[in-house]
Amino acid sequence: MKKNISLLMFIMLIASVLLAACADLQPEVSESSTEDDTTTSGSESMPAETAVADNVVTWYIGPNMVDCEGEGPQKCLLVKENPEDDYLYFYSNIEGFEYEEGYEYEIRVLQEPVENPPAGGSSIKYTLVEVVDKQPATAEGTNPDAPQGEVVTWYIGPNKVECTGVGPQECLLIKENPNDDYSLFYDNIEGFEYEAGNTYEIRVLIAPVENPPADGSSLSYTLVEIVDQQPATAEEENTLWHVVEYRNRAGEMVGVLPGSEITALFQSDRVAGNASCNTYFASYTLDGNTITVDPNIGSTMMFCAPEELMEQEAVYLARLSMATTFEDVNDQLHIFDENGEIILIFETVESAPLTNTVWQLTLYNNGKEALVSAIAGTEITAIFGNDGNLSGSASCNTYNAAYTVDDQNITIGPSATTMMFCGEPEGIMDQESAYLAAIETAVTFTITGDELELLNDQGTRVAIYVAASAPVEDETEAATSDLTGIVWKWLELTTPVEQTIVDNPENYTIEFMQDGTASIKADCNNVTANYTAADGNITITLGATTLAMCPPESLSDQYLSSLIGAAIYFFDGDNLLIDLQFDSGTMKFGQ
Repeated sequence: MKKNISLLMFIMLIASVLLAACADLQPEVSESSTEDDTTTSGSESMPAETAVADNVVTWYIGPNMVDCEGEGPQKCLLVKENPEDDYLYFYSNIEGFEYEEGYEYEIRVLQEPVENPPAGGSSIKYTLVEVVDKQPATAEGTNPDAPQGEVVTWYIGPNKVECTGVGPQECLLIKENPNDDYSLFYDNIEGFEYEAGNTYEIRVLIAPVENPPADGSSLSYTLVEIVDQQPATAEEENTLWHVVEYRNRAGEMVGVLPGSEITALFQSDRVAGNASCNTYFASYTLDGNTITVDPNIGSTMMFCAPEELMEQEAVYLARLSMATTFEDVNDQLHIFDENGEIILIFETVESAPLTNTVWQLTLYNNGKEALVSAIAGTEITAIFGNDGNLSGSASCNTYNAAYTVDDQNITIGPSATTMMFCGEPEGIMDQESAYLAAIETAVTFTITGDELELLNDQGTRVAIYVAASAPVEDETEAATSDLTGIVWKWLELTTPVEQTIVDNPENYTIEFMQDGTASIKADCNNVTANYTAADGNITITLGATTLAMCPPESLSDQYLSSLIGAAIYFFDGDNLLIDLQFDSGTMKFGQ
C-alpha cells in the first residue's frame, strides 16, 4: 500500500514539472497584435504589419486628395502598391513628401515601427525615400469615384463679357497659351471662385458627363489648382507704345507699313499719338484690365501718300475704338475686342529727344484756362534746334524764337513770324496768337515716351505735343535724310567773277527740318524759312526775321540773297554744295 502511494506521489510530481515546462513555451500575445492597425481605411485596407515587413516599399499616388473620415473629417491621399490595383485611402502623412494635386507619383517610402504610439495614432512612421516619377494627371490616374478626363492649363482674363448661350449670360475669357486670343467660355468651372480684376493661370480637369441633359454640356470642368493669380494693373499707362501688328479689314493680323509708325500714349484718361499720317487723341477709362476708348476720336486732317497709309490709319483708329480688354504679354501690350479677339499689339518706344524732333501739337492753353485741341485742318509744330532756335508752323505762319534749356527748365523768348493772313478755317489767326503766347509762359518741360509737355510757373500745362514720324516722301517734295538734322555752316561762295571765304562760318548757318521748314542764322539775325527738296532740286523761301543791325563787315545780306537763289543741291564728302540759279554761283557748307 505504501508502495502504491509513493508511486502515485512520484507520478504527480513529474506531471507538475511537465505542466510548468509547457506553460513557458506558449507565445506571448502583444497588445499591438490585437489592434486593428492599418495604413488605409475604407472597404479595403493595407495591414500595417504587412507593410512594415518589406521596410521600403513602392507606392503609386493618385492625382487628387479625397474627403475621408479618420478621427474626424479630413483629406486622404489615394495610394496603391501596383499600377493595376484599385486606390486605397491613406490616412497618415508621408514625412518629406510635398504633394501637388494634379500629378501622379511613383514614390519609394520607408516604413518604420513607432515605439509606444499614442492611443489614436499610427504604429508606423512613413518617410519619403525618393520620388521615382511625377507626371501630370491623365485619364488613367484619377479618383476611381470621379469621372475620367484630362487636366489642362488655362489662362483666365481679368473680366467677364456679355455673351449669349442658351440665353444672355456673362462668359469668362480663356485661352490655352499666353499669346493666343481669348475665347468665350460659356460653362462653369466647379470649385473656381472667380474675382473680376484678376488674371489667372489655372489647371482644370475636363471630364465627360454621363447622360447630359439636352441643353447641357457633355463635359464637366473642375478646378485642380490655381497656379497663379495676379491683380490687373494699369502699368500700361504713362508709357509710349507703338503698333507692331493690327487686325486689318480682312481679319488678319498684319504689321505696319514699312517706314510708317503708329503710336499711343495712355495718360491721365487720355490717349494720343500718331495714327500713321495724322496725330489723334481720345478719352478713355480703365477698370482693372477693362478699357473703353471714346469712339469720338479727334485727329488732324492731313492727307499722306500712299493711299495704303490712310487705309492703315482708318483701320487702326477703328480698332482702337473697339478696345474692350488689355493684357501685358512678354513686354507687349495686347488689346482685345468684346469677343476676346486680339486686335492690336503694341511694343514700347524710347523717349524722343527734345532737339531735332518734329513735335506736333495736340493740345494748347487758349488763354482762357482751358486746354483745347488745334482746329481741324490746321497743324502746329515745334522744332528745337541745337543752336538754341525754336521754329515751326504756328498754323498759318511759320515762327522762330530763341530758347534755352537747363535740365528740365526751359525759357522761350518772343516769336518772330511771317506776316501772312489766313481767313480759313475760322479762328485760325486767334489760335496762332494764343499758341505763341502760351509757349512764351513755359518754364519747365517733361517728355514721356514721345509726348512733350510745356508747363508754366504754376505747373499748368500750356502745350502738349506728340513726336511725329518723318513725313512720307513722294515724288514732288521730300525732306532728304542726308540734308536734315545737321546745322550746316557756310564756308564759301564761288561765283563766275569772285570767291568769298567766310571767316566765321558759325555765324552763318542753316538747319533743314523734316517738316519742310528751315532755321537760319545770318550773323546777328535769326530767320525762318520754308524749303522743298526732291531729286536734287531745292527751293528756299525766307520767312520771318529779326531786325538787329549787324556790323558793316557782315555778310548777312549776301548770305540771304544767295539762299533765295538756291536751285540744286549735292554732296561732296561731308560738305553740302548748293548751286544757284542761272549758274550764278555755288555755296559750300560744312558740318
